[in-house]
Amino acid sequence: MLYSKFQYNLYHLLDGYYPKVIAVAVSGGGDSVALLALMHQWATSRSIKLVIMTVNHNLRAQAIVEVKHVMNLAQDFGYNCAILNWDHQNNFSNLQERAREVRYSLMTNLCKQLDILTLLTAHHADDNLENFIIRQERKSGTLGLHHSPINFTGNTRILRPLFDIHKVELLNYLLVNNISWFEDESNLSNKYKRAQIRIALAGQDRLRKKELRLQQDKINDQANIIKPLLIAAIAESVTIYKYGFAKIELDKLDNFNNDIQLQLIHFVLTVISGNTKVPRARSSLPILSLLHDCQKFIKTLHGCILDKSANILLVYREFGKNAPLDVPLIDRAVWDNRFCLDHRNRSLPRYAYITRLLASDYKYLRQKLNLSNVLENIIDLSPNKHQAILFTLPVIKIFEKVIALPHISYYDSANLIEKLDLSFRPGFMSRFTHFC
Repeated sequence: MLYSKFQYNLYHLLDGYYPKVIAVAVSGGGDSVALLALMHQWATSRSIKLVIMTVNHNLRAQAIVEVKHVMNLAQDFGYNCAILNWDHQNNFSNLQERAREVRYSLMTNLCKQLDILTLLTAHHADDNLENFIIRQERKSGTLGLHHSPINFTGNTRILRPLFDIHKVELLNYLLVNNISWFEDESNLSNKYKRAQIRIALAGQDRLRKKELRLQQDKINDQANIIKPLLIAAIAESVTIYKYGFAKIELDKLDNFNNDIQLQLIHFVLTVISGNTKVPRARSSLPILSLLHDCQKFIKTLHGCILDKSANILLVYREFGKNAPLDVPLIDRAVWDNRFCLDHRNRSLPRYAYITRLLASDYKYLRQKLNLSNVLENIIDLSPNKHQAILFTLPVIKIFEKVIALPHISYYDSANLIEKLDLSFRPGFMSRFTHFC
């Protein structure tokens, strides 16, 4: 019964198309060990290769034993296991959230290296209910409360085929098949919010749990109505440019209700800022009021500047106190989590790097170039804001000297031109965004 449900879920999540290789995240807990066992049964009958990934967060002494157990399990099933380590550098602030971000970053980066497009995780029905309660307490909107078994991080598709299966079913499956697992001791501690909610849910009667799941189902139904409308709103009113800024046509956005407008603002802010998280509703709700009430305004939010003039809202990057880190110019480099630069110039010295434009660099370029001409495209797209946008774009330097600013076709050396490929490719991106 459990395997049939799992097989059905996976068929629909994969849309009937089976990749040759699938990555599986396994922590050593009962949920992920059950996922590994189920996937082994499923993949073997279809001649699909599995790559097992486990992350050692180096936070508990037991973690080493768990990692070895996962490695042994993988070997028993006939698979190699990639062990990924996190160096938390004794920084224990916001630990669970940071550990989750690092975990996904490590696994999806390995997927990219191995050219694997699909990663499976063991989130199950009880996890989804816990998430629902946590987000309710944070006052999340409809789409924030909604859970989806399909997500994307970069080009990696993350699937959760256990989304409607309860933990007790998974543990019973392991017991029947005589497969061992580890229990994370932090799951039993009330130190963390999720554990507190898990403990509280365990004390609820069946009727209360049923009520919560009905609420969850209702929210999911509402979200499924909103999502296509949001896609339509973005397609009709938003243009995102290769220079890393966006333009929203407000007269077209007015055709949609406030909930859609808010989600669209969240989407644009997240893309343009290079963040992987959307802003909180309480931070962005005042922007909706300003859009309706003010002819002009300039505000900062979520690492962006929002600049309204007439019926246009311009959204571009604002570094503030957190300027992006310099990045060595290797074969492929990502700067500010927004711009991806590929280069094939072997003559460039190893100490070339990608950084931001400084006022002194701008002064130097003004002496060498007619900036009005080279900035013509940006000026046409963003009148009176071209200089501010120029300062959000990546430059390439050797020591302190600017050798390339690809967006305005400035190259210190002719042999750089054909060997640099720069694109706007933020970490949070949607497949239906229109670029110009």
